[in-house]
Amino acid sequence: MISWLKRRKMNIKTHSSPDLASRSSAAAHLQTKSISPDKEIEHYKSRLLQFGINIYEMPKLTPQSKKSRLDAYTIASYIANNTELKSLFLTKKGLPASQLSEKFPSKSIRRYTPYIIAVALIIIEDYEYLKGYLPE
Repeated sequence: MISWLKRRKMNIKTHSSPDLASRSSAAAHLQTKSISPDKEIEHYKSRLLQFGINIYEMPKLTPQSKKSRLDAYTIASYIANNTELKSLFLTKKGLPASQLSEKFPSKSIRRYTPYIIAVALIIIEDYEYLKGYLPE
């Protein structure tokens, strides 16, 4: 997600000229999907704005260390997989901090709130292309 934003902001092409076979297979793959990556990202941007987050600020809001990103991902996936927390998250347009602080350190929740929200939205909304940027 972040590397896509940086490439888009700098208008750097990341692909060298691929051969015809890979172009046609990529085109066939995109035709079988119901939504293009650009439309998926536009929808994601609008969803983030509903939560008060600008997608272009995400590189600054992303945790620097890999461990912190994994901790935030763990919190986000916990929200996405818990139906009660997911409904609170989607209706309040924010993190259910009091319920999360019972299981996770409140300092991590406060520090990484925008990143947790962004990752939780990717998981909940099932953004196929954006999920490729999440840790496994």
